[in-house]
Amino acid sequence: MPMDADKFGEETRQGLQRVETKIDLLSEEIKSLTLQIIALEAALNAQPIDDHPSRGNAIFFRKAYAFLTALFRDFRRRHNRLR
Repeated sequence: MPMDADKFGEETRQGLQRVETKIDLLSEEIKSLTLQIIALEAALNAQPIDDHPSRGNAIFFRKAYAFLTALFRDFRRRHNRLR
């Protein structure tokens, strides 16, 4: 009987280590995404906006959409790799 308990304990410990590793990887991903969002915000704020408001908004939204699309594609790829 003690062998079964030891085996169960070892499997549980290994499972917890895998979960902790995944949590650490996801935490790093969140940090990376946060830094990328901050960089996007800084880049967009540094861009000169045309005098015409609708044209400036169009530029902003095109850049934001392209960035967020790439960001989510990258996140999805990394998330699928963790599975």
